Amino acid sequence: MGAAAAGRRGLKNAALELFALAPGGPERAMESFNAARNMTDQRAALEALSLTEGAGFDEALVRFLAQWRAEPLVVDKWFAVQAGASRPDALKRVERLSLHPEFDIKTPNRARALLSGFAQRNVAAFHAPDGAGYEFYSRHLMAIDKLNPALSARLLGAFESWRILEPVRAARAKAALEALADSPGLSKNALEVAERALGRI
Repeated sequence: MGAAAAGRRGLKNAALELFALAPGGPERAMESFNAARNMTDQRAALEALSLTEGAGFDEALVRFLAQWRAEPLVVDKWFAVQAGASRPDALKRVERLSLHPEFDIKTPNRARALLSGFAQRNVAAFHAPDGAGYEFYSRHLMAIDKLNPALSARLLGAFESWRILEPVRAARAKAALEALADSPGLSKNALEVAERALGRI
């Protein structure tokens, strides 16, 4: 795809997300999903549906997975779209996804799709004032660290901006980071990132 075509598609997808928030938006987003003739357009419609209320998003997710289950990289996108969906049930959703039959924490791309999708795109849920988002993330990061220290070190980068958060969230994020840094058996890779973020080195 050329730059011009990519730009047009990006503009179209951005417009679709804006329309999804307007009256009749869920219906329009579902129409786009139904009309999509390729995975990229289907995913864009999923992103738009994730912004809407109602059952359309979950219905489309079921259909998307059924169609693309045999394509691991596309299933990664399925996880990432949900992990990044800023919805009232965001944390419960990622918890369920971590137990989904298609989720395997031993698969780096799958683990990254869920964890990075949550931390980088689902800002409200990740930075929940009660620290629940940090707890979920830290728990899974520790499991990943035992399997893939390089990946866990990269994922720890989600905590590096804790100092710019407002006081309540900053305190929760720092506490989570300290708990990770002080965890027995944390890999050298991850420990270095954590201690640097805390200003210990």
